[in-house]
Amino acid sequence: MQGFQKPKKMDLIPPVTPCTTQSEWEKHIQSAFTQYRKYMQKSESRKRGDGLSTFDLIDAMAKRRQKAILNYMPEIYKRYKAPDGNQPSIGDVWVDLNIPFMTHSHMDVQSHILFAAAIWILDQITAQENWREIYRLLPTDDRILDELCRHDAWDSEYEYDLIYSVEYILHHRNPIETDGAGYPRTVTSEWLAKRKTGSSIDRQNYDALIARIPQEAIDDAVAQFRELFWQWTDRFYENLAPFLEAITQCDSELRESRVTYNKLVDEFSAAVDKVEKERRRKPKGQAVIPLVNPLAAPPKLNRNALDLQRDPLSILGRGSALPTSDLDRAMDDTLAISMRMDKAGMRSDDLIDKANELYKNARTYTMHITRQGRIMNDDLTDFGQIPVQPMEPMQIDDPYAMCFALLYLAETDDDLPWLYGACCGFMGEVTESLPWGIFEYDELDDDIWEGRAEEAELPKSISIPETYSRQYRMKGDAFDFPRSLAQIIYEETGCVLPRNLHLYDSKAKMLGKYGIKGKDAANALMLMSTLGTTRRMTRALNLDGDLSWLDDTVENETAGEKEKQDQPEEATADAAALKDEIKKLKAALHASEKESRETKKTLAGIKAAAEREHRELADLREYVFNSKQAEEEAEASDESYKWPYEVQKNTLVFGGHETWAKGIKGILTGNVRFIDKDYVFDTGIIRHADVIWIQPNALSHTMYYRIIDNARIFNKAVRYFSFASWARCAEQVAEGDR
Repeated sequence: MQGFQKPKKMDLIPPVTPCTTQSEWEKHIQSAFTQYRKYMQKSESRKRGDGLSTFDLIDAMAKRRQKAILNYMPEIYKRYKAPDGNQPSIGDVWVDLNIPFMTHSHMDVQSHILFAAAIWILDQITAQENWREIYRLLPTDDRILDELCRHDAWDSEYEYDLIYSVEYILHHRNPIETDGAGYPRTVTSEWLAKRKTGSSIDRQNYDALIARIPQEAIDDAVAQFRELFWQWTDRFYENLAPFLEAITQCDSELRESRVTYNKLVDEFSAAVDKVEKERRRKPKGQAVIPLVNPLAAPPKLNRNALDLQRDPLSILGRGSALPTSDLDRAMDDTLAISMRMDKAGMRSDDLIDKANELYKNARTYTMHITRQGRIMNDDLTDFGQIPVQPMEPMQIDDPYAMCFALLYLAETDDDLPWLYGACCGFMGEVTESLPWGIFEYDELDDDIWEGRAEEAELPKSISIPETYSRQYRMKGDAFDFPRSLAQIIYEETGCVLPRNLHLYDSKAKMLGKYGIKGKDAANALMLMSTLGTTRRMTRALNLDGDLSWLDDTVENETAGEKEKQDQPEEATADAAALKDEIKKLKAALHASEKESRETKKTLAGIKAAAEREHRELADLREYVFNSKQAEEEAEASDESYKWPYEVQKNTLVFGGHETWAKGIKGILTGNVRFIDKDYVFDTGIIRHADVIWIQPNALSHTMYYRIIDNARIFNKAVRYFSFASWARCAEQVAEGDR
């Protein structure tokens, strides 16, 4: 009919055709990286960060990552089958998995991958003859070790600084690089992506160190790494399968729903034409009442069809002819079709919402598994009806070897380390298997050695043996000497047990919460007491470097030998006893003097900390006072500085609004770093700072307390900006830099 507008058909979702050739996949991967870079750039415009560099999305590193994803594509399709319809394809999932999320640099700072690799290297080398030759390769100045990101992990086999000396070699094997977040690139790097070669002393030391490891041990570590990597990937795709199946089913239903809707559009159009035809047909013996406006366009079709229910003729315009029975039937058919069409449209909308939710949940699952290593039980509710099972930790017998293998594979230009999503997800489980992988020990919080532990009696199910009770006899030998546990352990190891193996009795209840009870708990408590005592072994003061008191003793002993010849035997014995007493007293005096020096040093540190906190409090008071005053001048009032000012001290600046930060960055250069308020910083940056400036506005409480706590741990000065004007704040920095 004239004036009727046919409802618009829905676009059909074309079936996904996966890439089939290498060139198609290469273009697809490049396009995916480009899209993610655009997303990061849009995000950076709000947060002021260098995400492209932080996540290695540019230049040589991005190309190397793309190459790794592409090279593994044939193996992925060989190992995993896509759901019917290939929507989304296994290849698309592989690309999405390995683009964003995590880097090895971030993981090393958090989980100390190089530290674990250094322990494995020492394990392999110290088992060889002439292993002490490695000392020629290690640094001799302990001060340069402070640049490493240290953590409190006391090893029972190697001295703390020996492990860090090896880690130093690993860290400096290639030129030092940092990413956009300031993290050192310790595994993959632009240097490795470009496959540059160098012959620096550090590189030579690294090559010599690796050459001392038996190749068989290296090959075994690499083979185990590959095997466990595929176990992780198998499990990832297995748990992702329900998402893919649900998405495939939803897309199929959506395609069918839209086809149905489009058919109904055609039926509706034909039904409207039929109603118009019946309306215009002249009934016998009855005059036709003309339309008031036969060319009037019908109102827009309401999705819920309420207008049609109230007045079916509304789609044809007002003033229709008197209905006949055929017209009634035609109008009823039209109304029924319109309602079916409306229902199909709403179903399509619901399926679109469902598909979007499924895609979102699949992405959330991928982020969980690549960031955390496994999905915790509490997170499973986020996935609606998808039956995702809790992922139990993988069995990783030697996480130290896996950390070394990652480093070794990166050096040999293997693709695996460049698969950031899959490899970082696997390494997440590896690092969680390390002793410090879940929670890092802090000696300041140790209630046992700080004297805060509550007295507790052991449960009856836990019995720690008396180590010096001679109650053990060799079976079948009645004449054998009875031995104590301490004697048996010494005879087999040459080590003397601590005298008190009950230090950690108060931890029995904690072990019970983990299901460690009975003999297992007793063994754990004994081990904790042994290691805790050994870690705090009393030092030999005679080897502390100050041996002047020994010189006095030697002189006295030499003079005493001469006097001894002229003295009677009884007098000689008395003199010897007195000299022994003097020797003991001098040793005690030396120990007291050393303790006094250490106490003075501690008091000096406390005094310095008090002065810093006093300065911090004064700054806070000044900030509060000035915040109540009138708005300051927009420009700096002190003309004694030449702008831009080059900062000399290692300075960190936290907080401030974007406008403020943009202004102050324009006039402060040099050794100053501005930390974005949304940046989760690494505590290592505070370790090397000389002064920390805080702009309290636009800074969360969580961020503020984290800064303050770490500044106090590393004894760093904290200052506060007293003004809202960036120009006046720049003056404060310049004044404090003198």
